[in-house]
Amino acid sequence: MRGSTVWNESMAVLKHSAEETAQAAIQVQHVTKSFTNKQGEVVQVLKDITMDIRHQEFVSVVGPSGCGKSTIFNIIAGLLEPTSGKVLVGGDEIGRSTGHVGYMMQRDLLLPWRTIIDNVTLGLEVKGVAKKERRELAMDFLRRYNLDSFADAFPATLSGGMRQRVALIRTLVTQPDIILLDEPFSALDYQTRLVLEDEILSILKQEGKTGVLITHDIEEAISVSDRIFVMSKRPTSVKKVYEVGLAEAHGSAMKARTDERFKQYFEAIWSELDIQMGRTS
Repeated sequence: MRGSTVWNESMAVLKHSAEETAQAAIQVQHVTKSFTNKQGEVVQVLKDITMDIRHQEFVSVVGPSGCGKSTIFNIIAGLLEPTSGKVLVGGDEIGRSTGHVGYMMQRDLLLPWRTIIDNVTLGLEVKGVAKKERRELAMDFLRRYNLDSFADAFPATLSGGMRQRVALIRTLVTQPDIILLDEPFSALDYQTRLVLEDEILSILKQEGKTGVLITHDIEEAISVSDRIFVMSKRPTSVKKVYEVGLAEAHGSAMKARTDERFKQYFEAIWSELDIQMGRTS
């Protein structure tokens, strides 16, 4: 009888593992990354990073400054090759491929001499999409998110928050499966950040995208994330993973901040980072 129970439990674990793998949008498997400095010394930045990010999940990566969060992003994006280990997207190893992700940076990087619609269509233009088709696609997205009236305006006439929404639409219009967000709110004022967190999270959910955010703002990570990966100092590894999901539970990032668990998550994650930064108080 006990043998049967163990067998059933084992099969349940295997089934759960298989389901998790099938749902994984990104699998980072035992990734390490080393660089050679000017003195010819090998410096290890990443050490045995393993992360499974589920399809349509929104996760954040937090850690001490300089721990290699952007290096992880660049490897997932296919811009850097790991020293060892591999990254799978949708079950396929990415190699040097970059078309599977959209990258949203700290600054909107809109070209000031191009109109909003011409900025939005830039990626499609590079891909060789015909002008009529790319403008139709761009207008569809701009209408969807109430920016169509600004299609012929120039970036200088838009607020910082509107410019970041345009930058997101420029990323979405190329139809990537995964959106990497590298501190996209850091240059904005606090009130705009709060509004934009909700808007971008809502847009990514509507579009069925998988989102991965790098941020130094723990409160921001808690308010938007399904899960948070806390990274150690260099050589960086995954120190702890927090299942959060407050935005999903409350229907918005703003309301997530009112949850009584919000402060508990903040204190727990801050404590992890304090240990890594060598703080004793």
